Amino acid sequence: MHTIADNISKQIDVNVTDLTRTFRTLAGRNVVRDLLNNEGAAVTENPVQAEAALLQMMQDYPGEFEFLAVIGNDGIAVAASQQELVGQLNVADRGYFKSNLAGKVGYEVVKSRVSGEPILVLAVPVTIQGQPQGACIGAVRISFFAEKYVSPVTVAERGYAYLVDATGTFLAHPTPENILNGTIGDYDWGLKMLAEGSGFQVYDWKGQNKVVSYQVIPATGWVIAAGAEFDDMFAPLAGIAQANIFAGVLTLLGVGAVLFVIATSIVKAVKQGVDFAEEIKDGDVSHRLRLVRHDEIGTLAAALDKMADGLEEKALLAESIANGDLTVEVGEVGERDRLGQAFARMVTNLGDLMTQLQAAAEQIAAGSVQLAEGSQNLSQGATESAASLEQISASMIEMASQTEQSADNAGQASSLSQGAKNAATRGSQMMSEMVTAMGDINRSGEDISKIIKVIDEIAFQTNLLALNAAVEAARAGQHGKGFAVVAEEVRNLAGRSAKAAKETAELIENSAEKTRIGNDIADKTSAALKGIVAGTSKVSDLVAEIAASSKEQSGGIGQVTTGLGQIDQVTQQSTANAEETAAAAEELSSQADHLRQSLARFKVKGGAAQFSVRPVAPPSLPSTPQIAM
Repeated sequence: MHTIADNISKQIDVNVTDLTRTFRTLAGRNVVRDLLNNEGAAVTENPVQAEAALLQMMQDYPGEFEFLAVIGNDGIAVAASQQELVGQLNVADRGYFKSNLAGKVGYEVVKSRVSGEPILVLAVPVTIQGQPQGACIGAVRISFFAEKYVSPVTVAERGYAYLVDATGTFLAHPTPENILNGTIGDYDWGLKMLAEGSGFQVYDWKGQNKVVSYQVIPATGWVIAAGAEFDDMFAPLAGIAQANIFAGVLTLLGVGAVLFVIATSIVKAVKQGVDFAEEIKDGDVSHRLRLVRHDEIGTLAAALDKMADGLEEKALLAESIANGDLTVEVGEVGERDRLGQAFARMVTNLGDLMTQLQAAAEQIAAGSVQLAEGSQNLSQGATESAASLEQISASMIEMASQTEQSADNAGQASSLSQGAKNAATRGSQMMSEMVTAMGDINRSGEDISKIIKVIDEIAFQTNLLALNAAVEAARAGQHGKGFAVVAEEVRNLAGRSAKAAKETAELIENSAEKTRIGNDIADKTSAALKGIVAGTSKVSDLVAEIAASSKEQSGGIGQVTTGLGQIDQVTQQSTANAEETAAAAEELSSQADHLRQSLARFKVKGGAAQFSVRPVAPPSLPSTPQIAM
């Protein structure tokens, strides 16, 4: 059944593929393309050449097509194999035509609008300047596929083949009413068939077991199935089976008698061979069969004896290797003698390994000596480093003390310098105030001098007035004596006032001169004080920086001291590690000697390697001094 379904599938696939290729050629011919303009409409009312091409194709494929047509992009036929279809056939709503407008080949099984019969419409787009402008369609009778490929097929007595589309709808079936009406999708076995596409299954159909084989058709996605009832399928086998059983019994009796005679001698020899094989399996290769026969059993016995010889030889070889003799020769081995080849490689590899191990033991022994010497040197260096660190630590402690004292002194000096700076600043301010006051005094003296001059002028005028009064009194005679006396007194007072004003002016002049001198001195003193203040400020800043640096230095020395303590710990650890390394070197030397003794029992080609291992004495390690921090 599988062959039937597969053959039908291939035949229909080839047929549809050939039709598709032919339609592509037709769609590309000028007689078809010239029918349509760039809008997909007919450009001539009498497409004789195109219709002739369609009729020729109908003749080339007799009985296959119901009709052929060229369709414009509006879905209406512009040429057809039947003239009455031109302008009347409209396929714009068909799915295959919509595929054509998208530039794709379309396949669809539909009921013909011309005959009402089921047809497969094959539609190929007609493209002009790369754009689909219509289609060439061919209506292939489904009955053609049924009559040519499906109906002639019988399976057993009552079985048959049928064709369904991708949805399970019947396209060809012995019962015409099922075509385009019935579907296998209503049954579980049908759904399984559609899902798998190709396969084989047994299912129940109205109380009868049926067998079906099915195969998908790649070009269309259809499924061709061939099936029959189970009893119908295997009915001929029942009679054949009975006849075969009878003939088989007779043959078996005759052959059995002959075989019994032959088997008796064979069984005896085979039993000896089995017993011999059991002995070999248990490891006993000392016995041999030594059967004298000129048949296959004799050949087998001789082969077993040779196998035992080879195994015994390899057993002796293994004993020598187990005893440490790696100088044995395996001898020549065949290409298929895996055991012999393995022994040869094992002897060679073990010999190389022993040689390498002996060399490694020598290197380990020498390395242990060097390691012990290195440990001694390391310990000695660690001891000397510890002593140097102790001296450095003591120096750093003393330096830290001195630096701390310097930092304290610098702090005190910074405080004193700051006080001197503040005092100088206050003195400079007071001197500035004194200069200002002396300037005010000088200006007041100048004002007083001006007043004295005014008083002197007033005294001078008063003296003139008194003199004039005396003159007038003298003129008055006796009546003017009293006035003359008063005028004299006034003149005397004016003279005394002028003298006093003169003396006061001289004093004020002297005072002003001294004030100017004092003012110059005060200016110079103020300038000097300002210089002192600036210098004191710089000194104070420097002393403050010195104090800060001293503190930082003191802190840095503290960190250095801490670091030295850590270095001392590392040095002590290094010394301890050196002691442990020395002990390990001694143990390694002991193990190397033990390894040498173990390897000495192996014999390798060139003789057993002889070597000696110098024992390593444990080093005398000095104690590490502790650094007092």
